[in-house]
Amino acid sequence: TDKSTVTLGVSGAGSIVGLKSIVMKGGRLAVWVRSTRTPGTTTLTASCSGLTQASVELTSLAVSELPPLSAGR
Repeated sequence: TDKSTVTLGVSGAGSIVGLKSIVMKGGRLAVWVRSTRTPGTTTLTASCSGLTQASVELTSLAVSELPPLSAGR
């Protein structure tokens, strides 16, 4: 429904930025996924009571000459 709570999960070379449980607005939602510095596949999964679970695979590539990460990231 348009105001259902969706639970998000991620596996692989990435992480969700922000909340992992989001209330849909108008039947839609948006999420940010942060890749790691390691190339690979990230799988984002969304599930909600009464709806079919869905997943999408995102592929990240290596980028040369990136500055070092700050502490804690």
